[in-house]
Amino acid sequence: MLNVGDYALILIALAFAVAIGAWFFSKTRIEPRGIVRANDVTDEKLRQAVIRAVKSVDVASMPREQAERHLEELSRHATAREYAEIYAQPVEVTETWPDARVIISGNIAVIDLWVGHRIVGDREGIKPIQVEVNRQATLKLETRRPLKDAWGDLTSPPAKSEPVAPRLKVAPPPSTTPPPRAKAKLTPRR
Repeated sequence: MLNVGDYALILIALAFAVAIGAWFFSKTRIEPRGIVRANDVTDEKLRQAVIRAVKSVDVASMPREQAERHLEELSRHATAREYAEIYAQPVEVTETWPDARVIISGNIAVIDLWVGHRIVGDREGIKPIQVEVNRQATLKLETRRPLKDAWGDLTSPPAKSEPVAPRLKVAPPPSTTPPPRAKAKLTPRR
C-alpha cells in the first residue's frame, strides 16, 4: 500500500518527465506530412526563391535584430510558396516548418534554411544562402582611376587655359656695392 509520500514522489517524477518531454519536443523540428527534401534541384529552387524575396527588401532603417526576424519570416514564406509550386499541393507555414535563421553582418545576410530531412544523399541541410542586403552605406575603398583614363591624360594635349597677361619686366633690385666709376681719360699735357 502506498502512502501520501509515495504519491507525492510519483507526482513529482511525472511532472519532471512532462517538463523534459515538452522541452525536447519544442526543440524538435517536425515537417508536415508529405514534405520531404527531394534533390539538389529543388534545394537550389528554394535557395533562388529566398534570394529573390530577400533582395527586394530594404532593411536599412531597422535595427539589426528586427531586420533579422523580418528576413527570417520572409524566407520562411518564400520557401513555402516555392514548395507549393514544386509539388503542386497546398503548403502551410507553421510554427516549426519551414525554419530559417538569419545573421546580418554589414551588408551580407546569411540565411540557414531547414525544410526537412533528406532521405538519400549526404543528409546535410540546404547550403547556407548569402545575400547582399541594403543595410548600411557601402564604402568605396578603391579610389584609383581606371588605367584607361590615366593613360588618356598622359597622351592627350593639355587643355587650353585662360589667357595669361604678359609678364612685366621688373628692374633688378639695387645692389649694395657702389656702381663702378668711369675712368678718366688721360690727355697729354702741352
